Amino acid sequence: MNDYYLNLEILRQGLRWKRLSEFLVKEEIVKKNLIRLSESLISSISIPVYLLRKRNTVSGPVTQQVWDYFLENIDDGKRGVSA
Repeated sequence: MNDYYLNLEILRQGLRWKRLSEFLVKEEIVKKNLIRLSESLISSISIPVYLLRKRNTVSGPVTQQVWDYFLENIDDGKRGVSA
């Protein structure tokens, strides 16, 4: 989401975790409404990512580069659809 303040409200409501700029959450951290996750914890978290696009649609060069980058860097054997 592009609305940082909406993201902050989602955090306040406990609906999910987010990565936000410190200036947006500093007060909430001081008030102990939010906690900062350590880098070691974050690096151990595995999050599924789903990459979707319409079949039979021509992609522009940048979109194709992003698609190819993800396909080349996925190494879990769970690819549902090839390029």
